[in-house]
Amino acid sequence: MIKNTRFPSYSKVHQSVIRVARQSFAPVLCLAFTWLNLHAAPTVNSEAIRSLARLSQGFPRAELQMYRGDQAAVEVLKEMLQDESEKSAWPTVVTMIGYLSPFDNALANRLVNYLESSAPFRDCPSDDPESFRTRDRIRKTIGREEYEPKLNVLIALGYMLAKPPEATRSATSRLAMRSYLSDGMGPSFWQTRVRWFGNNAYMSTSFRNQLLSRNAEIGFHLAASKEFASRQQRGPRSVSYSNREAGLVPANPNPR
Repeated sequence: MIKNTRFPSYSKVHQSVIRVARQSFAPVLCLAFTWLNLHAAPTVNSEAIRSLARLSQGFPRAELQMYRGDQAAVEVLKEMLQDESEKSAWPTVVTMIGYLSPFDNALANRLVNYLESSAPFRDCPSDDPESFRTRDRIRKTIGREEYEPKLNVLIALGYMLAKPPEATRSATSRLAMRSYLSDGMGPSFWQTRVRWFGNNAYMSTSFRNQLLSRNAEIGFHLAASKEFASRQQRGPRSVSYSNREAGLVPANPNPR
């Protein structure tokens, strides 16, 4: 039968060394952990972000404020915009991306390429839109779930541009995007740029261009507003709401 073996305890010398080490290094370790906690990237409740984006009647400003400028939250939204199972939330997702994200030239370019092409967001590059236009020759008809979020890109750009610039190097890009919204207020601007057609009977090319020019006007005024904070109280407006308010959407926009 094996007897219980009692392992030898630390010697008095070892115990003294351990005691001194604890007393010497504890403050240093405490400071190190405090610094890491202060500088660590904040965690984002991705499910809370997804729930806000799924709301059919908009989302409260108070809950959005805690995520403004949070790149992790923007990444969650970009993932949603590439997830086919989240397609019904895409119009709100696009607007939220602009509402929460600081101006990002690569992201702005990708959103413009997404708006103008028939491709889904996951297939759109962040290349200069002019360069992408010359390469992308595909023109096709897409459904309402695909084109509604594209229409909201112009409002998203307005929210993005309304935030103070974070770097001087973005000044040229910001000016180009402001000009894009300004020029887009004319319906003819979209005739050759947009490479998709709506599959609904009411979504003619002319009506599509009207919707785009209306949303470009909304985006432009958001970008130019010096009182953006007061506009935030109502939260981002979806394409459906703003266009119905403007009288551009028929009473039954999705006859089935």
